[in-house]
Amino acid sequence: MIKSLLLSLVIAFFCIACEPKGAYNLTGELTRGLAKYILGTRVMRSKSCEGNFNLDLYSSDDNQDEWLSDQGEKLQAAGYISISAPDQQGKVHITVLEKLKPFIIVDTGNFIRVSTGNIVIDEITGITDAPIGGTNTKQVKYTGHVEPNELVKIFKISWRCDFNKTEKYTETFIKYDDGWRVKE
Repeated sequence: MIKSLLLSLVIAFFCIACEPKGAYNLTGELTRGLAKYILGTRVMRSKSCEGNFNLDLYSSDDNQDEWLSDQGEKLQAAGYISISAPDQQGKVHITVLEKLKPFIIVDTGNFIRVSTGNIVIDEITGITDAPIGGTNTKQVKYTGHVEPNELVKIFKISWRCDFNKTEKYTETFIKYDDGWRVKE
């Protein structure tokens, strides 16, 4: 009896000791470590680093033709968009392909704005109860910086972004029966 109890304790100790260090109880208290882990599982697109374009362009317009022959052709070659041949009025239509969709910040139907940077979390600076939602809703404040993604080379707008500058961010977390999630 004592041997089996001792063996059970040894097995339980080794099982706990072998648990991965990054393992979190998603349904427990929202700690800084858990919040950083959950945020780290998402690709967070910067809304301050962006490129934009219209979906209907006129190749007879010098500015639009320049965009088409530079950025448009690069986006098409990389598989982000397809560009139709000009119609009789010189109008060209751009179709957004699946590869570009995760980068879209704004889509009005005829105008697209895409993110050219991803937010990287530096530090969780605080967790408080959210103003609405009670104990099942928390606001997480953190600092982070933006690193360029693959679209920045095409849009050539690194001058519009201060990459690697530390910024402050806030996300709202909601606790569901299966754990904490970031409010979409």
